[in-house]
Amino acid sequence: VAKADRAYQPDVLGIVATAPGLVLGPKEEQSYAVALVGRVPVKVISQSGPIKAGDRITASDVPGYAMHATKAGRVLGTALEDFTPANTAPCPISDALPGETCGVIEVFVNLSDYLGTPFDVILNEIHSDDPLVLD
Repeated sequence: VAKADRAYQPDVLGIVATAPGLVLGPKEEQSYAVALVGRVPVKVISQSGPIKAGDRITASDVPGYAMHATKAGRVLGTALEDFTPANTAPCPISDALPGETCGVIEVFVNLSDYLGTPFDVILNEIHSDDPLVLD
């Protein structure tokens, strides 16, 4: 078991559970309880913007931290709560960029491949008075 260290890392298996409700299999040295499904607290970083309840969560470039999934790729699950100033703190890790914040939120683990934000949602977020530039 190793911490994910790339955004949208395709080989993530689950989230290490800090207080698992049920552990299956023998407890061995250097073993971890990995949540494959269910509710778990997850360390998050503001690397890809704010997180709201219902947003998809994926691995970030910062080892051991998740972020809001905005592109297509592997996701860990769905945020069950907002990542707000009330549950943020300066990142204690050197990999974080200045201004990024870290914290912990509850996530419902459901490993899947995400197709990204739907195009109609992106269009609805664009203000009508903003010009749309296509390359």
